[in-house]
Amino acid sequence: MKKVLIVSLKAGAGHIKAAEAVEQAIKQKSNKASKQRNNKTIKQEIIVKNVDLLEYSTILSKKFYTQFYVDVVKYAPKFYDWLYHNIPSSSTDFRLLFDRINANEFKKFIFDFDPDVTVCTHFVAANIINFWREKYGLRTKTLLTVTDYESHSLWIDKDVDIYSVATDSVKKELTKAGIKKDRIFVTGIPIDKKFSKKYDGEKIRKKLEIDKGFTTAIFSGGFGMGPLEGVLRNIQYSIPNIQILVVAGKNIELKEKLEKIAGDNRNIKIFGFVDNIEELMAVSDIIITKPGGLTVSESLAMGNPLIISNPIPGQEEANSKFLLKNKAALRSDDPKGIAKLVKKVMKDKVLLKKLKTNALKIATPNAADDVAKIVEGLLK
Repeated sequence: MKKVLIVSLKAGAGHIKAAEAVEQAIKQKSNKASKQRNNKTIKQEIIVKNVDLLEYSTILSKKFYTQFYVDVVKYAPKFYDWLYHNIPSSSTDFRLLFDRINANEFKKFIFDFDPDVTVCTHFVAANIINFWREKYGLRTKTLLTVTDYESHSLWIDKDVDIYSVATDSVKKELTKAGIKKDRIFVTGIPIDKKFSKKYDGEKIRKKLEIDKGFTTAIFSGGFGMGPLEGVLRNIQYSIPNIQILVVAGKNIELKEKLEKIAGDNRNIKIFGFVDNIEELMAVSDIIITKPGGLTVSESLAMGNPLIISNPIPGQEEANSKFLLKNKAALRSDDPKGIAKLVKKVMKDKVLLKKLKTNALKIATPNAADDVAKIVEGLLK
């Protein structure tokens, strides 16, 4: 019996969602895998556990990796940008002390579970586990999945056994930083299989009570950030009859503000937290969003071109550059500019088709399966 541990960190929804996608893929692969022995089919048994590191950490650690991060990005974006581009990978040594002190409960958990392979979707988990391997003989192999279209210096950990990354360019970045090529696999960013399925648009429109006309979706991102109110207001007033689907996530205050702006306009649907985001994507012609790594990957897999708005300095800026370079997105950080881009795409069907084609070209819908295959190899 083999054991696989998947560790994420709730510093944004992306790391958690990537972990869930890998868990799903490993379990499905395990269920399908079988060995023929004495004319009997015996399923290969793999125990898979998926945990959030912060659930095994102190309140101080939880605050640091969630609220502190949000506050810095929101109130001091230039400082965060400076940190992102200037903090060296050697800072891991200092941060490790803080992380270890605050993760004693997780240390007990992982030694008790004793996994053969640990898949990490955040560098903090990989750093801690690799330290415990060297210091206390934890025997697990580590696979670190980079969840953006760029590799920040903090992702550099030469003790990681295997990396899975989004693109060849990320592989080159890691190689330049001293990670051996044969330890880096280009898989794409792991996403749920539901984003690679075909959907009945007519059935979904009926369910959502919307027509077949041009539809744009506006997503708030994991932390409910960005100028959603201004974007909705400008699109609503400048483009008659457009259908707008807005997802405010868990931000209740934002949802209430958006509902006031929408008023009794039946072409606008305001949602809070949803678990059917793939259905909203399936009936949307274009999506307006901040370019988080998972949101980008999910949209590309669905063939949805993007209008990027106000990326977080650093990783989301890198994701934005990736999309623009591959001509799968347009960008404006101004609500009026976003409305103009929507109007442009509505009128220019050739442009819309090109954006969709380019999105599908760079999509990696099978990334989670590819990561599961790597895990399978590490278990042998």
